[in-house]
Amino acid sequence: MDCGHFMGRSKYATRWLYDLDAGLVNVMPQCKRCNMTNGGQQYLYGQRLDERFGKGTADRIMQMSNQPSKHNLHDLIEWRKGYEEKLKG
Repeated sequence: MDCGHFMGRSKYATRWLYDLDAGLVNVMPQCKRCNMTNGGQQYLYGQRLDERFGKGTADRIMQMSNQPSKHNLHDLIEWRKGYEEKLKG
């Protein structure tokens, strides 16, 4: 499995976006073949996002990805802590 991104990692505003409560998820497990074929199969990925989280989810993430965003080290550390807590569930 790979860490598949709907919007590419170069889009910092959504690079680590994973908010299940808001239904906004840019990263999900993706098989290596699908992730490396045809740009991560972005169109299919977007369809799955809309199926799972509601119509328009992919469009919202795409719009968010084009917003300027700068994350500092403190932000990344806090996000990591939050994700670790979610994994402990």
